[in-house]
Formats: sequence, C-alpha cells, structure tokens
Amino acid sequence: MNRGTLAAGLLVWAASAPVGAANIELEFMGPGYNDTTAVAPVGGNPGTTRGEQRRIATQFAADILGQRLVSTIDIVIQAAFPPESCGGGPGEGFTTIGSAGPTNFFLFLPGDAPAGVTPNVFYPQALANALANEDLDPSAEIDARFNASIDRADCLGDIDWYYGLDGEPGNDISFIEVAVHEFIHGLGFLTLTNLETGALPTTGGQPRPDVFATRIRDLSENQLWPALTNAQRANSATNDGNVVWDGPSATSTGAPTLSGGTNQGRIQLYAPDPLEDGSSVSHWDTALLPNALMEPFATADVSALGGIGLSACVLQDIGWQLTGGAGCPDNSTTTPTPGTPGNPGVAPASGGGGGGGGGCALGRPGAADPLLWLMGGLALIGVARRRAASR
Repeated sequence: MNRGTLAAGLLVWAASAPVGAANIELEFMGPGYNDTTAVAPVGGNPGTTRGEQRRIATQFAADILGQRLVSTIDIVIQAAFPPESCGGGPGEGFTTIGSAGPTNFFLFLPGDAPAGVTPNVFYPQALANALANEDLDPSAEIDARFNASIDRADCLGDIDWYYGLDGEPGNDISFIEVAVHEFIHGLGFLTLTNLETGALPTTGGQPRPDVFATRIRDLSENQLWPALTNAQRANSATNDGNVVWDGPSATSTGAPTLSGGTNQGRIQLYAPDPLEDGSSVSHWDTALLPNALMEPFATADVSALGGIGLSACVLQDIGWQLTGGAGCPDNSTTTPTPGTPGNPGVAPASGGGGGGGGGCALGRPGAADPLLWLMGGLALIGVARRRAASR
C-alpha cells in the first residue's frame, strides 16, 4: 500500500488486473452504503442487502478503470449514496443520477515538472500522482455521489438502480456504467474553467489552464482554449457543434469510429445554448453516433463491460498511460472478478491538503462536478434511442 493509514471502513479486495495496473480503493461515506434493506443477488452481484450490492458494484466499476490505467500510486475514491432530488435538471423531467470530480488539482512549476508534465497547467490529483510517481496529498483523489432516491418507488416509478455486474439492466439504470462515467470525470475528464465568465483557475494571481482545457478547440476561432480571452471562452462554451476535442489520440483513432458528432475530423464536446451548469463542455456532444460513455445523459446502449471507448483516448491525451490490455478506443471486454465484502462501516471524511514534490494544489470548486442526467418519465430503453426530439 502507498498510504500508511487507511480510513476506517475502507473496503479492499484483489481483482485480476494487468501488470502495472492502477489500484483503486473505495472509502464509503454515509448511510447509503450501509442500507440494510434485504435484496436478492442479481446479475452476478452476490450482495444480499442493498448497501452490500452498492459496495460490490462500486468497487467493480472502479476496478474496470484500474485495469486500464497505469499508476504506482493508489487511487482512493470517496463515494457517497445520499438521497437526491428527482427532477429539476436542464428542462423539466430530468433527474441527476451521479456526480464526481477530483478532490484537488496540482500545478507543477518549471524545473519541477516530472517527465510528461506541462508546467503551469493544473492536473487532477490522481493523474498528478501517477505522473510524479508520488502521493502528493494524503486525501482521497476523487469524490463521487450517486442518487439513492432512484431506488424509491416515488422517484422514477418502475425505473430503479440495477446493481448487477452482467450489463443486463432491462429498463433499469445500470449502476456500473454510471459509476464508471463518474470516476472518469474524477480522473480528469472535466475542465475547471468558469464557463459563465470564461475565466481560467488562477495561482499567484496568474490564470492557468487545466490539462483538459488545453485540448479544447473552438473551430469558429480556430484556437485552443488557453489562447482565447475570457469572453471568447465564455462564448465558446455555448458554441454548439463547434467546440471539439483536439488531442492526438482521440482525434486520429476516435473520430473515424463515429458516424455523427464530429466536425473537421474532431470529436464534438457538449456545448448547448443556453449553458448547462455541470454538463457543458465536460462531456461528449449528444450528437455522437454511436452513443458514447461520456455523454451527459445515461443511455442503455452503452456498456462499460465492452470497454470505456473514446474515454481511454481522452485519458491518454491528458497524460494517463494505458495498460497493455487497453486501447484507444478501448473495446476490451476484460472485467474484474467481483468480491464479496462485508459491512465496511462509515469512513470519516478526509480533509484537503497542500501540494508536494514541486506541485501546488488547487481545491476543486463544487460547481466543477460534472453531472450525469436521466430523462425522467421515460423507460431507460427509450432513452437509449438517439433522443432526436429531446436534444
């Protein structure tokens, strides 16, 4: 282990993984993961209480990513399952089903930046640790939340969470795909840019981009985001269809796999007008064909059991090293071996911390959490269609 002391309640089990793969551990926060409601095992998940099934499914999702990424430093995720509201998203009838983001970001100064790191650019904590080969902060690397209200009959009617590990959710919401989606945000698929003002995060009074923003291009301006003014970036955030990912991996190998959602050979990012706080820019455009894991709406035709797709290309573009078993796009069907944990209890929250190893830390504002939405009132199998009338 790379951490001297683990918080109480930490659940760990071994999963088959490629050599050099990242070890991802969970700290389960709050009562949602200790829900004692009796349930029958489902879809390869042997849990017999709702809390146990949630814990097994969450670690299974984390291990899917751990098998595909290289890091010598443990990645710790604080996960919570609180009851959230049903509805109130962009437009009527949308429900937030999950959100996540890095706990901190780190900036490396010139002369102190490890190999492969661009100085004066913010990197999410897990990636900064991996690149520095050092645990830069003792706190968890990622915070994630999932909406426990989905399991209530008065939330989405017959639509519930599906905690099975077999990718067969029927009309329910596959928790595995949602959790993998959110954890990818925590690994760096998001920008810290203030989308309303266009302002970049700052350190020492100087604006500095995050590594995700360095790969965002506005085709109308024909510039990457760091080269734009604040006003231009704010306009770009709603420049629907003209905001694209400009990374060598995602562009060269990802765009040709799509029949929709590309512009000038680059993959479009989600930039609707008006701005959708928590969703805009930090997701793929909903115009992508076929659907992709990192779109802002959950769809039933996307399964992480068949790989993380274009997400692997983005993670590679921002600095992650992929294991030999992963590709870009990642279509690997390798999946973890599920464990059967007991009740882990409730872990105390970890505090933030300062940087180390030449890096300076920036706390993540809550508004940076990307949100995954479900269009309520529709069976999920209906959401899986291209939703042409709903976009």
